[in-house]
Amino acid sequence: MAPTAVSAPGGYRQPIVDYAQGCAHLKAGITHRKVGAVLLSVWTAGVERSPERRTFSISQNKNRSIVHDRGYLHVPEWFALLSFPPSTACRTYPAQPEFRGSFLLAAGPRQELGKKKRGGASFDGNKSKVTTISPFEYNSKLGDSAITYLQGIKGWDRPGTFLLVGANNSPGPTPLGFAYVGPLNSVANPAFNGSSGSGTWYPISVPTTFGAAGTSVYGPDKLAAGLVNYVGAYTRDLGGASPSSSNPSIVGFTYTGSVDGSTKGGYRKVQGRTYEGVDGTYTFVHSVDGGLAVGNTDLAALDGRTGYFSLKSTPFIVSLANGSQTPIRFASNDMDDSDFITHTAYGIWNNGNSSYTIAGGSGAVLEGGNGVTVGSGYLIDYDSITGQFAHYTEFNYQNRSSGDLVTHFEGIYRDVDGDYWLPATSVALNPQGDLAIASVVKVERSRSGGFQARAEWRPLTVRESATGVESVLSTGNSLFGNTIVGFANYPTSSNGVTQADFVIHGNWLPQSFL
Repeated sequence: MAPTAVSAPGGYRQPIVDYAQGCAHLKAGITHRKVGAVLLSVWTAGVERSPERRTFSISQNKNRSIVHDRGYLHVPEWFALLSFPPSTACRTYPAQPEFRGSFLLAAGPRQELGKKKRGGASFDGNKSKVTTISPFEYNSKLGDSAITYLQGIKGWDRPGTFLLVGANNSPGPTPLGFAYVGPLNSVANPAFNGSSGSGTWYPISVPTTFGAAGTSVYGPDKLAAGLVNYVGAYTRDLGGASPSSSNPSIVGFTYTGSVDGSTKGGYRKVQGRTYEGVDGTYTFVHSVDGGLAVGNTDLAALDGRTGYFSLKSTPFIVSLANGSQTPIRFASNDMDDSDFITHTAYGIWNNGNSSYTIAGGSGAVLEGGNGVTVGSGYLIDYDSITGQFAHYTEFNYQNRSSGDLVTHFEGIYRDVDGDYWLPATSVALNPQGDLAIASVVKVERSRSGGFQARAEWRPLTVRESATGVESVLSTGNSLFGNTIVGFANYPTSSNGVTQADFVIHGNWLPQSFL
């Protein structure tokens, strides 16, 4: 399965990721609604070129993508959730990225973007070699051209083997879910149509009685006796109707059963409820550990405050035993409705007994769209017996005080020493040459029992295996021990991008800490 190359729209010398000098802006006015997507009007103005109108689509799924008539440019869901209507002013930037609405454009040559050294193979901990496999792909049939999205990872029954989940064409209306068990190696497996890895692939779909158009698996957890928990979401074909609480567009699910997803009665629908007690139109369940899962729900297309995107996403905890939901409660100043505060919950870890730690992101779009203050990943503790939340702490990229990058924690892993390791994605709002950066972040406990305010950040250099080309937009989706999975966009010689997922076996943790 060859990665899809995205080239510039016909007649333009500026590609979607714009390496030429120029400027661009988005008007986030909605021109049309359809199932699972919204169309945005985009004007691109280049040097000695009058503005021309282009239309892009943003799909509603965990890994949202900006789409145009020649392909996809990957942007994470939470970034789209934190988007806001931009100013219509267009300015020229000689060599820096520009953020407008829910889209990134970079002005300046490739070397400007890459001049700042990021990541590499010199992490602390064990000094073994860092290896990258990109792409690591699932072929559901011979000649499969679908793009594989790796979305969740846990360890399996032997060292060096893993339980991996995700979906092909995850951002689209009909994703195909999968699970993989085995080593993460670069073998092309003839037993699975040349899919990557010497292990076993399983297609995963919710029951036909759910009326699903497609299934995307976001998080796994290994149980005893070869059983597993899976969480994710499935899409629904509304036949052109607008989503509503009684007719949602995307519904979450949980699963307990055999690894191949075949256990009858193992699936449960999850339609999240907002803080106001209203059933959501879009629900995603992202992560599971120790019998509890976390996710998000919102009323996109219903609340009217932000057009299509709902910036008041409600994060929640759901019990896999009985399906009961608990909204995640933050400090009172983080619930101020006038600031359009939003939170996501993308990772959960059972610390033992009733103690859990949850990871995600938070941000605020100011009323009237006159300003934006976004950018922090967060951790918060939860006690499943008392129902209490504690130790809410926010983290900015590289411990910067200002929110010049939107930072989000995509998952969570805890080592035997009690330290937390977070896969993170940071999206640029600054002129320093950063676009979308995948990082591994270490957070330690403080003496008081909370979290130390300063984290250790390890930005990753992600390279395509066949070419060695470095990704210009990377996401860190999930992490277990010294292995992280994510998604990358590699620039091509034709000023487009090739998209592929990646697996990085790193060395940030000593082997004794795994």
